[in-house]
Amino acid sequence: LNGYIPWEKTVNIKKDVPTDFYASEVTLRKEDRDVTVNISTDASASIYVDGEYVGHGRWTGIIKEGKHKFEAKKSNHNDGVLDYYLRYTGAPVNLTIPSPVVKTGSLEIKSTSGATISMNDGVSSYTYIAPYTNSRMPVGRYRASASKRGYHDSETKVFNVTEGRNTVVNLDLDKIGWSEQNSGYAPHNFEVSYGIGVNTSGYRTGSDNY
Repeated sequence: LNGYIPWEKTVNIKKDVPTDFYASEVTLRKEDRDVTVNISTDASASIYVDGEYVGHGRWTGIIKEGKHKFEAKKSNHNDGVLDYYLRYTGAPVNLTIPSPVVKTGSLEIKSTSGATISMNDGVSSYTYIAPYTNSRMPVGRYRASASKRGYHDSETKVFNVTEGRNTVVNLDLDKIGWSEQNSGYAPHNFEVSYGIGVNTSGYRTGSDNY
């Protein structure tokens, strides 16, 4: 039968001895035919078929007909998964694995109101205004500092955002004192000059400086 593996059974037939054979004994197993598959997913994700790495972003290959598990994996992301039963039709099968979804946690950065928060994750830099909260912050390792006019810059803090957890970071700012703000400036010296003149007959004119 086309599409099935031939079934065989050896039967001994003896003279004058009845031999029973039942059709129910015949079990045909479907032939495992090759299927050409075109797989696509997030361009930066790794593709796995039945737990085995096969490519990155896009992959075309030949897989046996049947049930398979397709996965897209990416660092700090939850896997994209597609369970699919491949059926042989003679034509290539196009599949799209759901893109991996970034893992997130909650982040709260406390500092002087209105301060500028400078943060980076080792790849990109970000700027926010204090206080800052984000309930869906991508997990990972970050560095952050705060600054504001009239205050000393905060120390730089390194911290991790963990999936499903709340992370609180305090970036304390100390106000700059009056003497620090005016250091390096000498007081102004003022010289005031007044002139008084009288031009009246019988008297001399004059002036005095103070």
